[in-house]
Amino acid sequence: MKNTVLFFFLLSLTACASLTETQINAVHQFATASKDFSDYPKKVSSELAAVREESRVFDANAQLDRTEHIQRLQKIYAEETLDASHSLKVELTFAVLDKYAQSLLLLSTLNSDELEKQAKNFGVEIDSLIVLYNGIGKVRKIPTGIGGAVSQVIAAGGKKYVRAQQAKDLKKFIPQGDVLVAGMTSDLINYLDKKIYVKSLNDSLGLKDLIASQRKSLEQDYGSYLSSIYFRNQNPPIERDREYLALLQRLDNVETLRTQTIAAAKKLRKAHAAIFKEIQAKRTLKTTINDIQALYDDVKKIRSTLAEIKNP
Repeated sequence: MKNTVLFFFLLSLTACASLTETQINAVHQFATASKDFSDYPKKVSSELAAVREESRVFDANAQLDRTEHIQRLQKIYAEETLDASHSLKVELTFAVLDKYAQSLLLLSTLNSDELEKQAKNFGVEIDSLIVLYNGIGKVRKIPTGIGGAVSQVIAAGGKKYVRAQQAKDLKKFIPQGDVLVAGMTSDLINYLDKKIYVKSLNDSLGLKDLIASQRKSLEQDYGSYLSSIYFRNQNPPIERDREYLALLQRLDNVETLRTQTIAAAKKLRKAHAAIFKEIQAKRTLKTTINDIQALYDDVKKIRSTLAEIKNP
């Protein structure tokens, strides 16, 4: 989502080669408000894993045998460890998108002190991440060399970066970045929406399937827990019923976040492609404003859903 810093930067770039201080401040404010886009897909899977764990605890508590109870808890731990590990392709997709956004932020910064600070904290160069990504089997290769301008800024410590060079670098950076954004957003959408063959399970699964399956499992696990309580001629504590209802709400929020993030990723791709096209044609960027606004509106919805997940 930090990628959108580019959009508003380019809107002002059409008038002159440089940005005013007011314009660049607006870019940074927007970047801060809309950062961490790649965290949204990860939140879908991590929240789903958290619900699964709570559901399995109900099942473990339904066991009347002590040994079986412990075995169920051990299984929960094993599943939790498995959930914590994502595929290399997904992890690198998140990392490349984040680094691309950081690169755009670095290349569009005017304040010399902030530019120097960002240059020092930039960390792993984007080309290094792209090389790792390209090394994965059966992925669409992303061109390397995109980080050349960024490397020069870092080498100079930011102090020697002038506005004329800034505009020139961005005009080179955007076409290369468009290939990257196309590949990365495609990966994210596949991760969130498409069924992928899982060799260990010998089945094709998608996050939507897993969310729906978890809803059924939650009902079954809580049902087992209730049966064990009634077997003891007891009534379940009201707090447990509230926990069950809260878990149902969390699953609803996870599915909402999944669909919202898919929509935002598609609009991110559309807006970036439109900017690239208009730069190539040397036209103004006014026609992309609607795409940018639509993307921004989607991000606001996502943030609202994230707030609901944190405070159900």
